[in-house]
Amino acid sequence: MEPFVHGWGLPSRQQFGRLIEWSPVLEHLAYRCATRMSSLMDAIRYDILKSKMNEARLAQYWMAMHAMGNAILLSSAPEANPWLSDMAKRIQWVSWTPTFPLLRERTLWLAACAARSAIAFRK
Repeated sequence: MEPFVHGWGLPSRQQFGRLIEWSPVLEHLAYRCATRMSSLMDAIRYDILKSKMNEARLAQYWMAMHAMGNAILLSSAPEANPWLSDMAKRIQWVSWTPTFPLLRERTLWLAACAARSAIAFRK
């Protein structure tokens, strides 16, 4: 868990490989963290867009975006329980999804994280 706690969500492949083995235990918390991070992303993004370029704020934004991507991957592992699909059926999706911030930035890796989550939602 150290990469998520102290490394702003940037685990190595080996670290993530060990962590994904625990996804059945961590997936609910990881998804909750990811959805809360999406609100943080909106606030940071708004600050960055309305003010002069602040490199520290921009670095914080991208690190948090990657942490959110890793949390989404962790919570949408194939081993995950069908709870994600069940939850999706109870929500009215109008103009927002938890993975929208990942897609909005138009990077392949973040979009792939979002796609895996969308697949986990099923129909």
